[in-house]
Amino acid sequence: RAEAFFRLAEYERALDDLDLLVRAEPDRPEAFWKRALTLEKTRHYLDAVKDFTRMIELDANVYEAYMHRADCLDKLGKGDLAQQDREMAKKYKTEGGTAAGTRKAATKAAKTEPEEKLKSSTAADRLKAAKGAEKNQDKASQPNEESKKAEPAGSDKKV
Repeated sequence: RAEAFFRLAEYERALDDLDLLVRAEPDRPEAFWKRALTLEKTRHYLDAVKDFTRMIELDANVYEAYMHRADCLDKLGKGDLAQQDREMAKKYKTEGGTAAGTRKAATKAAKTEPEEKLKSSTAADRLKAAKGAEKNQDKASQPNEESKKAEPAGSDKKV
């Protein structure tokens, strides 16, 4: 049913079905794969990262999971982590990386994101997380308080 909803571009309904499937069968790679792709399509990048990480841990579609996770990380402003994923994908594809090695890398990369942001599982949580990610990107482009304090005294010009 989720596949039909996805094809009809009814992504939230597809996600509802996929959420149930993932809860019922947490070791089923196909469920995580389809949910991750749906989350990515709907711009719920934090949750998509979590599901792509699970795919890597399950050693299923590893090359594709790394590449999609890299795309999501890029969208979240985590270019350094995205580049690491692309390098891992290339290594996995060209050198036939081991399952143990990919799991270790996936766990390390997953820990770089705040755990609470990766726990969102409902549609409302995903929307809230996406809005939070947008705010974080806006904050990243503005000077922070510490950089303002670092300016020498008297540098403020009064007109």
